[in-house]
Amino acid sequence: MNSKTHAFKKNTLITRSGAAEDYLSFIETGIVRFWIEAADKEITFDFAFEKSFFSAHLSFFIRESTDWNIQSVAPTVLWRISCTDLQLIYQQAQVGDKLGRLAARIYLFRLPEEKFLF
Repeated sequence: MNSKTHAFKKNTLITRSGAAEDYLSFIETGIVRFWIEAADKEITFDFAFEKSFFSAHLSFFIRESTDWNIQSVAPTVLWRISCTDLQLIYQQAQVGDKLGRLAARIYLFRLPEEKFLF
């Protein structure tokens, strides 16, 4: 199991439409945007900023392809963990399971992390 840092230059595709999302990522520095292509246009529907988690989360959890593109808007450094490694953490560590549940609530309800820390 390992998480790794990855550096992306500005305007680099991190997740491509048509592929399954393999990683849960934490933004150390930078910004990413989420967009889809419709009628030959890029439609931006969200951004993620420093010190936050992101992924094409439905694709990540159900292991099917996504319609989303995720792209760096600025030079970006990410900490990334694969779905396989994350499942091992959930199975092998009680704190890992608790962190997974916390992350799921944050994703589902889009609430600030601080609401769940205590």
